[in-house]
Amino acid sequence: QAAQLWVSGQLRRDDPSLATACRQTLTKLGPAFVKLGQILSVREDILGPVWSAELALLQNSVQEFGGREAVDEALATPNFENKLIQFDPTPVAVASIAQVHKGIWLDEGNTTIDVAIKVL
Repeated sequence: QAAQLWVSGQLRRDDPSLATACRQTLTKLGPAFVKLGQILSVREDILGPVWSAELALLQNSVQEFGGREAVDEALATPNFENKLIQFDPTPVAVASIAQVHKGIWLDEGNTTIDVAIKVL
């Protein structure tokens, strides 16, 4: 429907409420759509200043996503079993398609190593 409105000229490039709704929708749809919004945010010549400014918020205010669940899924293999002994669920860095968490890894000699875990 939005594409039809855009083509017909009924989608206003200066409508901040619609731009906000679009940004919120992209955020809810997940990392790939946030990345799309970030790419579009730099095209003020296409979207206009209102939409570009709204989508630019995706550059700096990305919300974290289910880190521990993603790590649990990724580490559910025999090679990693019981090796990650500590995982901080609060990310130290969050981007549109990944986030980084701190953790402690137990190596083969039973030595603990501080690690950074990148969750995609």
